[in-house]
Amino acid sequence: MSFDAEMEEILKVFFEESAECLDSMESGLLSLEANADRETINRIFRAAHSIKGGAGTFGLLEVAEFTHDVETLLDEMRNGVRAATADTVQLLLEAVDVIRQMVDAAAAKQPIPGTNAAALTGRLKAILAAEDPAAGSPAAAVATAATAPSVAAGGWSVDFRPDVTLFRTCNDPLRMFEQLDRLGRFRARADLSRLPPIGELDPTSCHLSWQLTVEGRLARDQVAEVFDWVDANSIIEIQAMGPGDGTAPAGVEAVVPAPADAPAPAAACGATAAA
Repeated sequence: MSFDAEMEEILKVFFEESAECLDSMESGLLSLEANADRETINRIFRAAHSIKGGAGTFGLLEVAEFTHDVETLLDEMRNGVRAATADTVQLLLEAVDVIRQMVDAAAAKQPIPGTNAAALTGRLKAILAAEDPAAGSPAAAVATAATAPSVAAGGWSVDFRPDVTLFRTCNDPLRMFEQLDRLGRFRARADLSRLPPIGELDPTSCHLSWQLTVEGRLARDQVAEVFDWVDANSIIEIQAMGPGDGTAPAGVEAVVPAPADAPAPAAACGATAAA
C-alpha cells in the first residue's frame, strides 16, 4: 500500500506511538504478575486497542487481526470474566513480542511475518473458548456486573452525523459500514440535506450523514467501537432497538455487503474517540 508524503508522516507517527504502546503493554503485564489491578489491565487494553485501530487505518491487516484477539482477552480480564493468571500473562507477553515483530517489519517496509502470530492466535482462541473457573467467584461476579456492556435484543440504531473533516482524519465510512455489516443485518440511509450543488463539491469534505441500523443481539460496545476513532466534533447517537424494530425508514437506502478483499475497518489517525 502506497501513501502520499503527508500520510507517510502520519504512518511514521503511528509506528512511533505503537512502540510506546507496546512498551506500556509489556511493563503493565510484568506488573500484573505481582498485582492484577483493574487500572493496569485497562491501561494495557487501551494500548492494544490503539495499535489495532491504527493498524486497521493503514491496512496492516495482519497486525489488526492478531491484536484483535489480544484485545478480546484483555477485555475479558478487565471485565472480571477471566483471571489474570501467570499463564495468561505469559501468553500476552509473547503476544507483545509478536506484535512488535510485525510492526517493526511494517515500519521497515518488509513483509509482515505470520508464523508466530498464527501459532499464538490458536492459543489465544483456545483460551477465549474455554470457560474460566474464576468467572464464578464472588469477586469476578461483582466485577462483571459492574462493567458488563449493555446488550440490546433487537440491535442498535445509530444517528451518524460526521464532521465535514471526516475524510481528512483518515476515516472511511464504507469501512465502518463493512464492520457493522459483520456484526448483524445492517442497513444505511443517507441524509443528503447537507449536500451542496455539484459545482461547489469539495471531494475532501464529508457532506453526508447517515441513519444506520444493525439487527441482532449485540452489546453496545461492539457498535460503539466502530466509531472509536471518529473526530469528537462528529455526532454519534446510539440507541437500543427491541425485537422487530430494525426496519429501516424509507429514504436513500443501501445495504452494504462486506467485500471479500476489502481492508479491515479503519480507525482514524489518533483522533479523539467520540462514541
